[in-house]
Amino acid sequence: MAFEPQLIEAKLALNLIASSDMPSIALDALEADIDGAAIRRLAALERPTYFEVAEILPRAMEEMGLVQISGKKPRLA
Repeated sequence: MAFEPQLIEAKLALNLIASSDMPSIALDALEADIDGAAIRRLAALERPTYFEVAEILPRAMEEMGLVQISGKKPRLA
């Protein structure tokens, strides 16, 4: 799947992305030539827990150029 920042931002704001989906999003970013240490760390996770993703997500979002749409902290489904 192509890396679509606006779609990812919207899904994060609506809590529609599960922790288990985050590695594939990170891989999509890498395939789109968007790279960073947190993106690579996120892509390497196998069956990640909410807490593993929550630790990496803010930095990975920054590296991917994603903005937080809501006034709340991004949460995973």
